[in-house]
Amino acid sequence: MESPEIIQEIPPLVLKSLGDRSYDKRKKAAFEIESIVHQMHEAGDNERIRKIIHKMSSEAQSSSSQYTRMGALMGLASCAIGVSSDISNYIVLLLPPILNCFDDEESRIRFYACESLYNIVKAARKEILIFINEIFSTLCELYADVDVEVKEISFIK
Repeated sequence: MESPEIIQEIPPLVLKSLGDRSYDKRKKAAFEIESIVHQMHEAGDNERIRKIIHKMSSEAQSSSSQYTRMGALMGLASCAIGVSSDISNYIVLLLPPILNCFDDEESRIRFYACESLYNIVKAARKEILIFINEIFSTLCELYADVDVEVKEISFIK
């Protein structure tokens, strides 16, 4: 992650790896975030989880680096999985930044937003229904995307 804001909840090396060019490093960092969030959830530390989600949201929407934006989207999905049993308390924080990323000019960001949405929907199940109109509308638009990979991943099978 490139922002100067320090987030004590996540080790600096994990944040750095989340914004790395290497998919494997980003994926490993996302798993680490999932583990950290799960531990915080078990400890009932909701405020620290919200700080992590806020950081991921901010980076996903405003970072100048596409790798950081991709990593932040993976981080948001990891947060959702980490709190899956209690996702209803976080869904309104998790979904809007992902939905905003569907409008990104970079096709890879739109692709990662689709993957993140899929992972959050898997974790959230019925909790996602409050966003069903936005999700459906966005998926319809993405199905007409110029990028073939984005179009394919947006197709509901």
